[in-house]
Amino acid sequence: MPSKAYTAATVPKLAAEGRSDIDDTVEQWLPGAMTDNGYDGSKVTIRQLLSNTSGLFATGIALEVQRRYTIRSAFAKHRFDVWQPSDVLELATSQPPIGAPGEKFRYSNGGFAFAAAIVEKVTGNAFESEVDRAVTEPLGLTNTFMRHREQTGYRGRHPRLFSKVFLAEGVRPEDVTPENWPSMMEDPALEPLDTTEVNTSWGWGAANAVAPLDELIQFFTAITTGTLLPRPSMRTCGTPCRPRARIGWPTPVTGWGSTI
Repeated sequence: MPSKAYTAATVPKLAAEGRSDIDDTVEQWLPGAMTDNGYDGSKVTIRQLLSNTSGLFATGIALEVQRRYTIRSAFAKHRFDVWQPSDVLELATSQPPIGAPGEKFRYSNGGFAFAAAIVEKVTGNAFESEVDRAVTEPLGLTNTFMRHREQTGYRGRHPRLFSKVFLAEGVRPEDVTPENWPSMMEDPALEPLDTTEVNTSWGWGAANAVAPLDELIQFFTAITTGTLLPRPSMRTCGTPCRPRARIGWPTPVTGWGSTI
């Protein structure tokens, strides 16, 4: 969730600067980018992307993500895969909409990928650089950064993440259901796997932010008090920045509680 909040703060900052509008459509900035599987980018607004009401499905349950990261051997093989922006946008629309734009809430990393792509189109700069310009630099967050897509590590001292949240070898993710998932998990007696160094570019716009706790608190304080954004923009950011329940089940990249 924190990474999405940095995206959700960067986009309204551009709107406050008069460079875009929160109610612009995806099609206006990314012509033809949201047309697969029944999506219509001319009806999806930036506001809906950030508030998880765009109609995009929950990207974390996409089969390509599940196949690469939810089985221990597959995770070991794919943990350093680099996803290009076009790959992430394609992933975000790889399953049909869960509803019409604005109809319902559905937690979706893909909406923040489209938001990141729009930031790049508006500014002509890398999304990560714009997060620095719009958020981390004004707040003096010297130890907070948005990892670029090829990066897998961290700066300075940091905790390590271990995971035992894997499907058993041979299980097909598409066969897992809310009823049978306990029987599909690997033997809990297996040693946990160190998953600290991992590429999270598949979550572009929704992952990759790294921040120490004190600066994370400083960031959210700035958001909630209006220090970073003008009041109208802060209200725009309010919905996507509010914590939501996790939908679906976790991958080893984040575990049950995301740290990225």
